[in-house]
Amino acid sequence: ATWSRATGVSGSQQVGVASVDGVQRASLWSGTAASWVDLNPAGATGSGANDIHGSHQVGWAEIDGFRRASLWSGCAESREDLPSFFWSDTVATGIWSDESFIYISGYGFSNDTEGYQALLWTGVVPAPSGAALFTLVGLLAARRRR
Repeated sequence: ATWSRATGVSGSQQVGVASVDGVQRASLWSGTAASWVDLNPAGATGSGANDIHGSHQVGWAEIDGFRRASLWSGCAESREDLPSFFWSDTVATGIWSDESFIYISGYGFSNDTEGYQALLWTGVVPAPSGAALFTLVGLLAARRRR
């Protein structure tokens, strides 16, 4: 890597971004450079991990020219798209779980308002071999129309 940046920590693990061969790659470490795990999924032109909670990491992967909010469980192959519906260019920035539900914060670009809006994804904590089903809530700020 020519550079790296840590953006989140949970227990003995850290997440962030490492630039490898000019590509930003979502990354997971366990305290040393030698423990690096490349989370950049196949087909992505770049990615970044922003936060970690327990065994889950969140961030984005750029696919088809758009950032897509993403959830990982420790390896690139585990990446899941978080639903985006009416938003494009979505990024997950934070994650927390109360062991029953997963809460993921982030933002996305709204074509309706032509600007970025806060987003909140919630899902049931999946069984060890299953995937969570997420719902998306747009946290819309009131604004005046001109």
